[in-house]
This record gives sequence, C-alpha cells and structure tokens, in this order.
Amino acid sequence: MDVAQSTKSALESALIPSAASEESKVFYLKMKSDYYRYLAEFKFGKERDTAADNTLAAYEFAQAITMFGLANVKRPKFTFEEHLLPLRQ
Repeated sequence: MDVAQSTKSALESALIPSAASEESKVFYLKMKSDYYRYLAEFKFGKERDTAADNTLAAYEFAQAITMFGLANVKRPKFTFEEHLLPLRQ
C-alpha cells in the first residue's frame, strides 16, 4: 500500500469518523477532498470522474458542517481589510 492510499484509508476509516470536533472533521474532509482532487488531475475517463465526484462530495460535506454545524462557534471579528493589511505592508 502506498502512502497516498494509506492516508486516504486512515482519513476514511479512522480520522473523519472519530473526529472530536466539527472543526476537526471539516479539516479532515478538506484533506480528503484535496487528495481526490490531486488524484483527478492524473486520471482519465471513469477513474477521473469518480475522483472528481469524491472531491465534490467531501467538499460539500465539509461545507454543510461549516454552514450548519459550526454556526454557534464564536469567531474573532475583523474586517476583510484588517485581515489583508499585513499583506500590503
């Protein structure tokens, strides 16, 4: 088993299902979707379509958790301009 396959297996069988918080689950789902996105770049035909579908499914699941599950998490308040200020200096 190669590193990429073992990472995907760990994400799907252990890390995502046992994530202690919604934030952790979102992080692992994004990692899973990135894995499939990279895979889709190098596959063709049905394999590419399957990888692209898996990418979208993981991103959508993470987005749903973020939109609905993390709605009550307190986040620091800042404006977009304040966030970009260090990049402009």
